[in-house]
Amino acid sequence: AALLFPTTLSLIGSLFRGGAQVKAIALWSGIGGGVAAVGPLIGGWMLENYWWGSVFLVTLPLDILALVVGIIVLPWHSSEEKFSIDHIGGILSVLGVGGLVLAIEKADQGLTPTLLACIAVAVLALIGFFWRQTRAPRPLVVIPLAKARTFWVSFLAGSITFGSLIGAMFVGQQFTQNVLGYDTLTAAAVVLPAAIMTAIGGQLAGRVIARSGSRVSYIIGLAAVALAFAVMLVTWKAGAPVGWILGVYALVGTGVGFAATPASHCLMSSVPSSNAGMGSAFLDLTRDFGGAILQALMGGLLATAYAASLTTAFAGLPADEAAKLSDQAADQITASYAGAEQVAASYPQAPASELMAAAAQAFTDGKSLAIAAALVLTLVGLLLVIVVFPRKARELAYYESIQQSA
Repeated sequence: AALLFPTTLSLIGSLFRGGAQVKAIALWSGIGGGVAAVGPLIGGWMLENYWWGSVFLVTLPLDILALVVGIIVLPWHSSEEKFSIDHIGGILSVLGVGGLVLAIEKADQGLTPTLLACIAVAVLALIGFFWRQTRAPRPLVVIPLAKARTFWVSFLAGSITFGSLIGAMFVGQQFTQNVLGYDTLTAAAVVLPAAIMTAIGGQLAGRVIARSGSRVSYIIGLAAVALAFAVMLVTWKAGAPVGWILGVYALVGTGVGFAATPASHCLMSSVPSSNAGMGSAFLDLTRDFGGAILQALMGGLLATAYAASLTTAFAGLPADEAAKLSDQAADQITASYAGAEQVAASYPQAPASELMAAAAQAFTDGKSLAIAAALVLTLVGLLLVIVVFPRKARELAYYESIQQSA
């Protein structure tokens, strides 16, 4: 994926210009986001009906088809040039991002030596990366280009957008199965509105960008994602009707479609064709970085709040009730919802219905904290776009100056 994903956008940047490029990127973004949301549905159906390893083989026919069609259709040469690669910068970026993600995941364990080591590695590696980019003969990131508002704001907005999609699905899949009792296939099926609306939103975003500029499309998209998180925060509780689940996923998909398309367009248009790889690589990074950060953040908050809620519930139990469970069982219950299910099934002396009700409430509390954090982050991204991102005339003028200087 790290090799193929940037290549697709680099080809679009080399083969299309102006309005045709906007349409091509809108189609690319809509299909890509929609297929990503359909993945859980296909995976859920295969897990229900076939060997679990089949989910890793389902794309094999598509891979072969893409390879054959690519050989036939794609040009062998398109405005490329040979140059050296900044391997040192690449290693530093991996260490920096990896350390940051691990630090977020380990934060719920307190200020441990492991957490401090992850933070130190992340900070030192990222500082070293940016220092390296100012001195490398052929840097991975051309700092003057990255300083443009159309570039760095798009990177942040895109990271929040893709991270919101992945985070919502990460929390939502667990909530619908653990709290609402959906089976694997049903939990995957309710995500389908996100796939449909991502594809539709991506196409509509192309028209909005052409008419009003990327800023307006960003605002619509991030506002839709924020609204989805707000609705999720209020309505996703035990016994929530399926309509609220479908509606939230539809809003998330709409927001991703409207915000991901300008992110793709702006990142590619903010660099000359000779640096198309930088633009496409950063767009790939919005998915990987945004997804990893949001999933780690939301997962960590969910786990922390879940454990805290159940610990509080245990503290309030009468002594005779608490004595029915061993310390190992209590630790297993507070570790995860699946652990609570195992204890309820394995310990006849445990009050199963009360235990699972407490676990469901604790998971809902954790979900609410995770979603609240994502909502705040999305609102920050929306405010950033409103205040900093240029309006249509200045946006287009900058793109024109970049292409003329190429």
